[in-house]
Amino acid sequence: MTHEHHVFMEIEACLFYLKKFVQYGTIVLAFSIVFLSIKYVRSSLIRTYTLNLCFAGLSCALYSLFRPLFDPLLEEDLIGKTGVVIDNFIHVLMLFPALVLHEVQGTLLIALTYMCFSKPMRFRDVFSKRNVWISFILGNILSVFLGFAMYIEEMEIINSLAAIRVHDVFRFVVELCLISVMFTCYFRTFYVLFIMNNASPLEQSSTEKRNRASLQAVLIYCTTPNVFLVLGICASGCSMVDTLRMKVITEAQKMSHGESNILMYFAKNTIMIRLFISLACALLAFPQYREATTQFMNAITKRPSVIKVEPTRKMASSRMEDTCVVFM
Repeated sequence: MTHEHHVFMEIEACLFYLKKFVQYGTIVLAFSIVFLSIKYVRSSLIRTYTLNLCFAGLSCALYSLFRPLFDPLLEEDLIGKTGVVIDNFIHVLMLFPALVLHEVQGTLLIALTYMCFSKPMRFRDVFSKRNVWISFILGNILSVFLGFAMYIEEMEIINSLAAIRVHDVFRFVVELCLISVMFTCYFRTFYVLFIMNNASPLEQSSTEKRNRASLQAVLIYCTTPNVFLVLGICASGCSMVDTLRMKVITEAQKMSHGESNILMYFAKNTIMIRLFISLACALLAFPQYREATTQFMNAITKRPSVIKVEPTRKMASSRMEDTCVVFM
């Protein structure tokens, strides 16, 4: 057993209670968001994205919570090699697509929001409800595909070092593209909000104020998760470099299990923390969920609500208003 493996075991022991807190916290946040979305939040891009991430976090949390209970029944001598392959497939399918979903859908959210609210005249014909839904469906398909690529890596690791090299290069390129789009839209949003627009609040129309509020909410939401995106791209880069330098399969096998790359270890073992922080940021950053939480708390305390949730808007005559309804 290597020194790095001992270090990782000590880290896991120290983080045991933190993991439990994150698991239960994610479950509570996920059910809360589902309830608020159904009862108080109207259909919008924000609700679609938040629910999408919410279901991913809930499935990961429940799987991580109950999977250890079945470990005694899933030993290799009891289920055979075929059973191990199936078990590994389920494990990767339940965890890694959610991790990639956080990156893909987060990038999609800030890109769509930036284009809609900073350049509405150019993109107003593109962002119908149908096109937004298609974008999110394609994002989910890409997430499952990339998660399945991780499964291929796990299965091919003993037989082919070349397969691992191809996989690591492919994963690095995809994550580099995602983070490039994310940070481009992120800093462009920052530029639009704080540098380009110098008009005073009194000079802004109601539409401009609404657009700025939406951009600010997405900017606040994306700040914390972006730290984990940086961690992920650094880990993938280190993994790719390490793999390209390997000449024997045993070293690549150690790397895949997180024993020679601490960045890869943290990237693979912070899935629940990323989802937990993303769900918490959604409740705090997005005004729809802040208002919904206030409504719910007022209902519990039997006080008249001071914030009325706007009903779903009718089809506006203006295409500009229709675009805002989809995204707000």
